[in-house]
Amino acid sequence: MLRFGLDQSISQEKRIEKQNEGTQMNFQKMAKRIKKGETDRFFFTNEAREEIARLSTDEIQSRLQGFMKSPMIRKGSSDMQLSRLYHILCWIEVLKELSISKNATLIEIAPGAGTHIVTAFDVISGGKGKYVAFNLNKKLTSDFKTQTQDLNLDIRIIEDDAKNTPAYIPKETIDIVAGNHAINDILETIIANREGLDTVEGDYFEVAPRLIREYEKAYLDGTLKNLVFDDFTDIMRAVYSTLKPTGYLVLNYYVYPVEIDWGGSVLVRSAFVSLARQWISEADLGFETVSLDGFDPKWWGFFRKY
Repeated sequence: MLRFGLDQSISQEKRIEKQNEGTQMNFQKMAKRIKKGETDRFFFTNEAREEIARLSTDEIQSRLQGFMKSPMIRKGSSDMQLSRLYHILCWIEVLKELSISKNATLIEIAPGAGTHIVTAFDVISGGKGKYVAFNLNKKLTSDFKTQTQDLNLDIRIIEDDAKNTPAYIPKETIDIVAGNHAINDILETIIANREGLDTVEGDYFEVAPRLIREYEKAYLDGTLKNLVFDDFTDIMRAVYSTLKPTGYLVLNYYVYPVEIDWGGSVLVRSAFVSLARQWISEADLGFETVSLDGFDPKWWGFFRKY
């Protein structure tokens, strides 16, 4: 169920308990669908499909719950595939709950090589939707193109900064703007630009550990907002202009173990969505905060244009 604002009438503890009840039901539902083989088409490899098929429904549910830990828990090689599947199913549920139509147009910010949202949108739209990605890194963009070549969607990839969205997209033509594990990429790219680090031509994962450490330092010493606020809100303002009246912006995040290996901390990495929510509100961009039952506001930010 869609709710406007975050319910302030209950305590934070009760809100988390209520949210977890919804999430728990999603885990059970997802595990049953996976066990029945309803999601086999989303796997990249037969090996992963076969490995997961050997798990019981309870084992699948347990692994899904591990992805909501911070950092997420992975127990085996198939968990990379299973975590991808979990997030695709989450995005399918989000698009359903927001009543995104089959003929909708969706913008994704900074997908990298990730195909969670585009795959979910392909399912929801029956391949009839229009999908636009703003992506900067050339290698990741190439990987993204390879992984999405069999989808039925009308896919357009724009290799430019999302702050330039209005140069490519007419005003009020987009139904939803989304970002899967993208807030960190947006903020850390802003820092990279200030530091003169290349996140376009080179291997993004070579520079990522330094970006994580620079972000961590700025967060902890209190200089982060001065570094990124203006550029971040410029991007949000740009995508706002493309949204139809009552269109949605949805941002999520989760902490990969490698982010901690590279020098990040759970405390800092877990704050991305709350910071985005705070800054979007402070900049008075024209978004109202909404929430969906079963989606923890710590990890999911839902905003509706008004």
